[in-house]
Amino acid sequence: MTPSTKRSARVAAVAAAATVLPLLISVTPPASAQDEPGDTSLAAPASSTDATTTSPPPATRVSSHALVAADKVPDAATLDSADAAEAAEHASGKRVTVRAASAAVDLPDLAVVGVTWRAGSAPGASVQYRTLKGSEWSDWEFIEVDPDHAPDDAEAKEAAAKVGGAREGSAPLITTDSDEVQVRLLAADGSSPDDAQLAVIDPGTFDATASETTSTSAAATTESASPTTESTQSSAESTTAVAQPEIRTRAQWGADETLRDPSEPDYGEVEAAIIHHTAGSNDYTQDDVPGIIRGIYAYHVKSKGWRDIGYNFLVDKWGRIWEGRYGGIDKAVIGAHAYGVNSWTMGTSVLGDYDIAPVPDAVSAALRDLIAWKADVHRFDVLGTTTIGGVTYKAISGHRNVNQTECPGDNLYAKLSWLRTETAALSPSATRIGGSDRYAVAAATSAATFAPGAPVAYIATGGTFPDALAAGPAGGFQDGPVLLTKTDLLVSATIDELTRLKPQRIVILGGTASVSTAVEQKLAAYAPTVTRIGGADRYRVAASTSAATFAPGAPVAYIATGGTFPDALAAGPAGGFQGGPVLLTKTDLLVSATIEELTRLKPQQIVVLGGTVSVSAAVEQQLAAYAPSVQRIGGADRYQVAAGTSRATFAVGAPVAYIATGGTFPDALAAGPVGGFQGGPVLLTKTDVLAAPTIEELTRLKPQRIVILGGTASVSEAVAKRLYNYEVPPAA
Repeated sequence: MTPSTKRSARVAAVAAAATVLPLLISVTPPASAQDEPGDTSLAAPASSTDATTTSPPPATRVSSHALVAADKVPDAATLDSADAAEAAEHASGKRVTVRAASAAVDLPDLAVVGVTWRAGSAPGASVQYRTLKGSEWSDWEFIEVDPDHAPDDAEAKEAAAKVGGAREGSAPLITTDSDEVQVRLLAADGSSPDDAQLAVIDPGTFDATASETTSTSAAATTESASPTTESTQSSAESTTAVAQPEIRTRAQWGADETLRDPSEPDYGEVEAAIIHHTAGSNDYTQDDVPGIIRGIYAYHVKSKGWRDIGYNFLVDKWGRIWEGRYGGIDKAVIGAHAYGVNSWTMGTSVLGDYDIAPVPDAVSAALRDLIAWKADVHRFDVLGTTTIGGVTYKAISGHRNVNQTECPGDNLYAKLSWLRTETAALSPSATRIGGSDRYAVAAATSAATFAPGAPVAYIATGGTFPDALAAGPAGGFQDGPVLLTKTDLLVSATIDELTRLKPQRIVILGGTASVSTAVEQKLAAYAPTVTRIGGADRYRVAASTSAATFAPGAPVAYIATGGTFPDALAAGPAGGFQGGPVLLTKTDLLVSATIEELTRLKPQQIVVLGGTVSVSAAVEQQLAAYAPSVQRIGGADRYQVAAGTSRATFAVGAPVAYIATGGTFPDALAAGPVGGFQGGPVLLTKTDVLAAPTIEELTRLKPQRIVILGGTASVSEAVAKRLYNYEVPPAA
């Protein structure tokens, strides 16, 4: 870094340049012709447009100072090798020199400063500053320059019009207890920074106790701090399960509501949280914070032309959360914090520089609580990802993940992994239908879905999967559950549910080797009619169940291997919803029972579930003789097949999605009839890891409700917490 110099040397150098350096140009760049030259007060009248403000905001003074050619300011022209090398990295390796600099400018005790210039006039430019305290200058330090820390296109065009053309610039820099500041702009030889300006903002003093002291709540924001037109409403208005943290209002930091653009805010979606930090001093006091935020606000609006402060929220080093951009803390307000992703993210900036300074525990906790609440409001998965413009980002990311910048500083960036884990721990869990065993899960699933007097209840053995698979489409189509039993024992959970359900008839699936005659006799006590659909094997049972349920000309028939269970599980809800059976085949042989049923059924379409390892290409070719159309829903594994079946069957906004382990079959069997009855799929997951195909399908499907089948040994609580965030309840 450049060695410190004494005040006397600086005074002499500035005197030499005094004839060419105007110390005070204007409040903003030249396009703001309405502002008088010199310091300008931005104080609003007492009747602020923000209904929550009860006292006039303070007078914020913005002064703008032109940078001139470096040879006009000799004390700023010398660039040491370390600074030159760092600046060259930003300039694509080109040789860099000091292209422009300011004189020293007086500072108030608390100030926000920044440097802007015409966009495109200094590609790859860097900005440095130094401050004077007493008689000693600090070393030259870099201020972060990020041209993508900006609004998206529509607001960017408006901003350019306000300030006479698009401008790039530095991050706002916080200074405390310094006497003067000097800046310089470093750029590649041959570039000519145009209309470079140093903005110095004095936020004024503000008595926070004179304003409203109650922290913002979602209800209060909707009522008083946000527009009330119908276009501001969003799905975020549903009741949240995560407690809203204390959030201080714009009124509490003294926002001048006449300064921002008066038009209605823009709203998008919140699919991720982007973490930022500001630059400069970490030595601010609690009383300084409102002024710091006002200074950033004025810099963003007056120097850069933005509609409002760029961040949705700000957090100080004591962990206090402050409302940023106007429009409602529970709304998806589009900010100006990360170009290209503003419409899909929330931006939160921590006041201070966390490249070297440690992150206070209070800051970590505040970010955790804020993001957990916003993730609940907008239902995004903090352990997940989102893809914007073809780029995939983690749902909690640092600014450097989005744009080429060092923000949010190395130490704050290192906290993001902790933040994801701890925020996820605060998420509620999706609804779970559990039970002590497979019999209890099936009974509880039935009880949660079907009213007494159901037309039918199917009974199958819980010891193996094939017979119950056929009940999925049949039950969904005929509005009745599948309940499980042991071969020689009608279990208590099934007895209790049959007693409640009072079905009009009971259908046993499988022969007496699966469900004994003794159990059949006991079932007679719970319905007027008990019948059995048997057969020599699983293929015959499936075919006979189809024949007893679906008329010729069915819209679809699903074909799956009878050797394993996973592929056929997905057919339960799909078949019940669309009105077609699941029939079984051997991998390389289309069995006679299935051929006979397809000949009778004459389906309009056949859908093969699973890849050629499950159902061979030869069998697929044979199937073409039994329907006008044959298609395959394959995939690398059971998770992809289930997701693909859902995608081919259920539309966005499905009322429910059932989630079960893909490791075993019993829990998912119960989803067949209820999914078909309610119009939602069964998707599979690993016990402790939410499978990627399931995430992708839930993201597309946007189900109004997610129901987990089975206990935590089947689907862990960690997965249940992630699943909750993929629910999209109907707007209130």
